[in-house]
Amino acid sequence: MTEQIHMEMDLHDSLQPLALLKVNQALRRMQVGDGLEIRGADPGTFRELLRLLTPARFTVTEARVEPTGYRIRLICRPAEHTHSTPAGRVPAETKGEQNDN
Repeated sequence: MTEQIHMEMDLHDSLQPLALLKVNQALRRMQVGDGLEIRGADPGTFRELLRLLTPARFTVTEARVEPTGYRIRLICRPAEHTHSTPAGRVPAETKGEQNDN
């Protein structure tokens, strides 16, 4: 099965800081199931982009560097939410919440 790409970004003419900003903005707008393809030429930007992609939120389906540039394809995953604190305790109810028990 081939993932569906909802957005494509061509960063061949972008300087690294601008490329990272553009991709970061696009990643923040992505919804669960959205696909993104990023193409560019700078191997340094490729490495930095991979660092932006949190495994908890994105699945990278392709990441390769070729003589003509790089290509990254990814899918936005559902967030894994828990209702517990880092210590494993369930947080206290906040004022105004109802307990349906």
